[in-house]
Amino acid sequence: MLKIKKKVGRQKVDVNWKKVDYLLNAHCSGRQIAAYLGMHQDTLYRHCVKEKKMTWDDYAREKKSAGKAMLKVKMFETSMSGDVAMMKWQAKQLLGQSEKIEHKMRSVDVKNKTDEELKEMAAYAATRSTR
Repeated sequence: MLKIKKKVGRQKVDVNWKKVDYLLNAHCSGRQIAAYLGMHQDTLYRHCVKEKKMTWDDYAREKKSAGKAMLKVKMFETSMSGDVAMMKWQAKQLLGQSEKIEHKMRSVDVKNKTDEELKEMAAYAATRSTR
């Protein structure tokens, strides 16, 4: 009878770096990416050092930064294509613009006002607040 030898030790893991890069661009965490790939995060981190010659933190920071840049470019393209909502959002975020509403108030001494004067003031204030 022929005996078949069983492999002993860890299975060889191949990391799909294109998927890893895409998920990092989307700002997924190392734990999330490892789970998605079906491995422990420490395995992913070791492979990064071995294959990419850098720590996981440095590699992730680089790819996440690229993801932010790609998003900014896409948002800019959307804005330049005429999307008014995106233009307004970018103007507020990137240019520091805002929609300012100014409220002007003045104090009025109401102690010596008659009931008729107070009613007139209230009616005037009501017309000013609906504008």
